[in-house]
Amino acid sequence: MTVLNLDSKHQVAVLEMGMDRFGEIESSAYVAYPNIAVISNIGTAHIEKLGSRENILKAKMEITSYFKNDNILIINADDDMLSKVTTDKYRVIRFAINNDAEYKAYDIIDLGPQGMEFKCSLDGLERKFKINLPGIHNVYNALSAIAIGDLLGLNYEEIYNGILVFNPGNMRMNIVELEDGVKLIIDCYNANPDSMKAALDVLSKFEGRKIAILGDMFELGEYAVNLHKEVGRYCIDKCDILISIGEYAKHYYEAAKDNIESYYFNNKEEALEFIKLNIKKDDVLLIKASRGMELEYISDNLKEHRK
Repeated sequence: MTVLNLDSKHQVAVLEMGMDRFGEIESSAYVAYPNIAVISNIGTAHIEKLGSRENILKAKMEITSYFKNDNILIINADDDMLSKVTTDKYRVIRFAINNDAEYKAYDIIDLGPQGMEFKCSLDGLERKFKINLPGIHNVYNALSAIAIGDLLGLNYEEIYNGILVFNPGNMRMNIVELEDGVKLIIDCYNANPDSMKAALDVLSKFEGRKIAILGDMFELGEYAVNLHKEVGRYCIDKCDILISIGEYAKHYYEAAKDNIESYYFNNKEEALEFIKLNIKKDDVLLIKASRGMELEYISDNLKEHRK
């Protein structure tokens, strides 16, 4: 529908191609015939049907199914699997923080909740950039945007300002301040193990008592128990209190309970009542789960309760 709605006034279309099995991205690529494709990482989202990260890489690489030698693939050279991608069939452009790349971030300054600053060379000149979003993962996101903007002929000022004014979509790392200095990090649009860890990294940068309210991650198949335990262990150094909600979320709780203050609830309604009774001045609450958990129920109620 998006492609059919394009007309002569559009210069560029940016399309997200999602999948949870082989063939889905190839069919999207057949419709869109992209000139430029970006693969940001190879994580464990959708591993339930694909079975391994190697298969996730293969499925994501379907985006190049109709590439010719003038097409461009932009990849994250710090990703252990993407860093091995090589071809002579089309052009490959890389972005990175740690490894060699055409677009590399350096002199990174973590401003905590205020965002990130970094430098990146453009046309041989050192250029500064600022993102008004916390988290090192957003530096990677910005690098891919810088690469695209540069390839499409935007100048430094246009790229800088585009990144500076960027706001995430609804329920994607939205930071809301309530009364008594209470802050909500609302990131409950979706979740997988990698995005969970990235969100916990962001939470850890805030001042105040840090509370992670985490629900189930879906589509992990036979890996679900171990990956939930892995995220639970990751919580130990990132938050002061863990509140787990849902069937698989019990494994967050089991993995963390001996090291940090932890609570487990079967459903979001029970969790909300506990949270409302125990929230304190200057607390910072991260709310995150897969879409099907609908954890915005908690953030919406807290906004109404403490506005």
